[in-house]
Amino acid sequence: MNIIINGLSKSFKKVKALAEVNLTIAPGIHGLLGPNGAGKTTIMRILATILDADQGDISWGSSYNWKRPKAIKGKVGYLPQQFGMYKYLRVEEALKNVALLKNVPKAKEKEHVGMAMERANLSEYAKRKAGQLSGGMLRRLGVAQAILAEPSLLILDEPSAGLDPAERISFRKLIRDYNNGERIILISSHIVNDIESLCDKVSIMNLGKILVTGSIPQIQDKAKYNVKEETMSEPAFREIEKNNIVINFTPAAEGYRVRYLTNEKINGDAAKANLEDSYTFIIQKDKEL
Repeated sequence: MNIIINGLSKSFKKVKALAEVNLTIAPGIHGLLGPNGAGKTTIMRILATILDADQGDISWGSSYNWKRPKAIKGKVGYLPQQFGMYKYLRVEEALKNVALLKNVPKAKEKEHVGMAMERANLSEYAKRKAGQLSGGMLRRLGVAQAILAEPSLLILDEPSAGLDPAERISFRKLIRDYNNGERIILISSHIVNDIESLCDKVSIMNLGKILVTGSIPQIQDKAKYNVKEETMSEPAFREIEKNNIVINFTPAAEGYRVRYLTNEKINGDAAKANLEDSYTFIIQKDKEL
């Protein structure tokens, strides 16, 4: 079943966080990309039933509507951007408390807690107190509590923040394994590689609006005529920076290897655009409007 968002708006005093957002989220993994203040977290908190929208409607098939949040709560797993846990609780104890809040039957508590710890690579730390966990391990605990009780809608806000490269690879595997074709997994991340490697579809947001939604190849195509990669001297690099957006650069034998966006379309020697190129291109075009 798809989640259908129609005309969703939310303001915080004079700041409009969402401006009549329309979005369809299908089963699978859907990514949200956007700069700080784009509205990603606001959408996620509304979907997690933590915030109420000012206007608009959200439905999930014919059975669920966010105007009746009690029916939604039991189907949602949520990892907020800032996750914390009582420091004196051991990992296993913390997850048992979450299981209680999620109304997991007592007979299935051990199974669900054990499965969540195993998936999040926390089994060997079951007796360790939350206050003794590193930042990356605490983030893993956040993922574990989100997937506890097998929610049909999993919402992850910056889930790989604080994870080292090995933990990030494990996280990606966890999400791929959790994706069974029927669940909806919504991920917001500043790490474009996480979105590019995991998501079936991506929505790019800015200033409370959805600018574009599509598959990874569809989004990449947005900048396919506007990306160049060249080796150049430092003076030439400085000139390029004045009138173009530099995506990245690395030292080279003859100066720098520079990847940048052009204002004009390139006919013959454009570089193959990736998601980061197109994301930057789309956000920049929106700023120019």
